[in-house]
Amino acid sequence: MNGDVATATVRWTDATSGATYQARRWYRLDGNQWLWTQPRANDSGDLDSEQLDHVTLSFHPDDAAIVPAILPQLDDMVAGRCQQFGVTGQSCHFYIQWDVADADGQPLLWRDMPLPPLAETVGDEMDAPIFLVNGRDADWRSPELRRRLQQFYQGRAYVAQSSLAVLRPADARRLPDSLPGDPFAPLSMPAPSLEGVDDNGQPHPRWTTYADRVLTDLVLRRAERYTLGSAGYVNATWALHQALLALAAGLPSVDQFVAAESGTPPGALPVEMPDLAGLGAALQSNPDEVALRQLDGLVRYLQAGWTTQQLDRLPQRLSSAASLDLLLQELLGTDAQSFTAGWREQELAQPDSPLSDLQDTVAELAHREAAAWQAGRPMALELYSPEGRSWRVRHPQENQLFGMLHYDEQQWQVTVNAVGSIGQAVWADITESDGVLSERDLRFYVKDPEDGWLRHRPVESYWGNSRSLSGDLVTWSYYEIDQAAVQAVAPELEDAYRQVTEDLGLPALPISVTVAADTIVTWDLDQWVGDIEAPSPHKYVLRSPDDDAADALRREVITRMIARAWQHVALQLEAGNLPNNDQAWNLLVGAVLVEFERFDIPTDVLLSDAEPAVTSLLEQGRLPHIRELTATQAAPIRDFQSQSQMLLAMYVFQRHGFQWLNSALNDGLAATLDLIMQQTGWTLDDLDADWRGFLAERSSR
Repeated sequence: MNGDVATATVRWTDATSGATYQARRWYRLDGNQWLWTQPRANDSGDLDSEQLDHVTLSFHPDDAAIVPAILPQLDDMVAGRCQQFGVTGQSCHFYIQWDVADADGQPLLWRDMPLPPLAETVGDEMDAPIFLVNGRDADWRSPELRRRLQQFYQGRAYVAQSSLAVLRPADARRLPDSLPGDPFAPLSMPAPSLEGVDDNGQPHPRWTTYADRVLTDLVLRRAERYTLGSAGYVNATWALHQALLALAAGLPSVDQFVAAESGTPPGALPVEMPDLAGLGAALQSNPDEVALRQLDGLVRYLQAGWTTQQLDRLPQRLSSAASLDLLLQELLGTDAQSFTAGWREQELAQPDSPLSDLQDTVAELAHREAAAWQAGRPMALELYSPEGRSWRVRHPQENQLFGMLHYDEQQWQVTVNAVGSIGQAVWADITESDGVLSERDLRFYVKDPEDGWLRHRPVESYWGNSRSLSGDLVTWSYYEIDQAAVQAVAPELEDAYRQVTEDLGLPALPISVTVAADTIVTWDLDQWVGDIEAPSPHKYVLRSPDDDAADALRREVITRMIARAWQHVALQLEAGNLPNNDQAWNLLVGAVLVEFERFDIPTDVLLSDAEPAVTSLLEQGRLPHIRELTATQAAPIRDFQSQSQMLLAMYVFQRHGFQWLNSALNDGLAATLDLIMQQTGWTLDDLDADWRGFLAERSSR
């Protein structure tokens, strides 16, 4: 007895294994009942010490009998982990203290001992937060740390204090001084006798498992040294640290983390998206079952995609890689975006994943929206959040140049290609099909507490930072997510712009192209006389199964460039007071359609009325003679005659070249065809036969 506290040696039987263990316990008499309690502070006694190659162990004399059996095991654990993670021999030595209470006098039971959390510095304001893992006072005096600080924040004067705090919005607590295994403050571990040892001096397997986990964490920290960088980078590397720890020592349980007193952060998504930085933050501030389930998914993803040798090299670079992309590229052969996309695909494939439910929800919303839009826009707008409504009202147009989907309940299909999160919104990359046409679309959703998931306006930050690219004639402004598409299309647009301005007799003046952080930009042709503004290529009609963002952007910007050139020529026509203005307009439209087809821009939608009407007459032998099509008449032109003139203009420019454009616009089709016949030596019958052959070829296609 020590006052009202009794010290006892007990033997207990593990009901699972049937093994018995001898353990030390403390009890306190409360009325007539003995309660299991913590030891008194003055019960500690003097410490003894034993040392092997990799471990120096301090322990109470009461535990001396079990040290010879357990110390070699601890030494082997440390040696094996140091070899696994590349920690050098001179760095592979740790100081450990078996104890019965922590600094606050609380009992050090294995189930109550949290893993040390991530830490941040406390000091003067800087350009960005400086974060330190494994931080201790000695590190702040490190020349290497000062060098790296100066490298990242040149010209800044600051003081970094040695006090460390858990990364948590509130209730910050000091980290245990024993965090890095400092020789002057050894790592405190619960004494094996608290859990119990068997008759051979072997500790309970739970204690061995815990010891392996804590020591593996310590070795990993020594391999990583410290991690310096932005909050996002440190959070991401913390998630990788926990995944490597789980791969080596098993997944943790919630009670192995410091429990967060704060609840779910405000504005948090109702689903967990695969994201290294987000997972790292969750494992620090709110390590609940959801975070651990996601950590389990990350571990499975790493196991499936990379070898043990690749993963074991990661800790050596966590403290020196300039960015997450460079870290992943160097060691895993991927980048952050591809890594996250692959992880997301794995999560979606799990039948019990919350992301799978979200995928089904997005598909159902797309069905509802298509049906409502077909029935009337007011109904469709009910599917939008308040901000989403205003966005949709501003941009009501669909893509009428390359085709529009028409809702049919039987034929309509939706495929959700990918989902992700950005801020408080969820984005979904979907493909819709009406049985004939397919369209790729990028949509954003928010979850309303009452109405559930609703469409939202595009979140501009999804597209990343702004970028620019300059050529001889075209200057591009775009966002980093569209960089690959822009770089692929830029040379093609440069060549196409030169060709179109030459064909239409326009000066090739420098122009700018803006690829907006949006999926819909107006098709108002009156605005296309100046520079080009195109939507981000994340919404487009699929012309072929392998259509991608670069194909969509190429079609979009070349179409707008040709329409811009057409507007300049049209302004000249309006100012010229041509005698046969209707025919001139048909000629100019024909010229534009030829330019479209030259650069593989589909014209089937634009010609959906004209070509069937004309080719039908051709098949019936009723197509008027060229002389009738080229005549200048006072009477209104018949329906098919205007369409035929447009196709006849296409024939002239495709078969005989754009050198005839000025002649056709100023002198008319008849005079131009006469000049063509003089140059080729054809008769009118020859010309008429070639024209009909041109139409027959188009009809057969």
